[in-house]
Amino acid sequence: MDEAQFRDFLEKKTHSDGKHYTLKSITARMGRARKVEKLLDRDLDEIVSSDVKMHDSLLTLHNYDDRERNHQNITRLYYEFRNGKTFPKLRDLAEI
Repeated sequence: MDEAQFRDFLEKKTHSDGKHYTLKSITARMGRARKVEKLLDRDLDEIVSSDVKMHDSLLTLHNYDDRERNHQNITRLYYEFRNGKTFPKLRDLAEI
């Protein structure tokens, strides 16, 4: 994961309500991103490098006890950072 550039991306990104992320929320998201890499034993850059890998990773994360989907959400944010677009919701995807 490119932590420095991802942190910069988060600092510039706004929520759906137009507000910027706080330093505390950015720090929490960076921690979640590192945890995703640890859980999946893969670098986030590798995960978001293809839609198939992304899809498989989201399915794996879905099976963890992640009630608020924080792990999936941060993976999606990293995908957006690297690819410049959002990844579709799993329920909206046909088989990849």
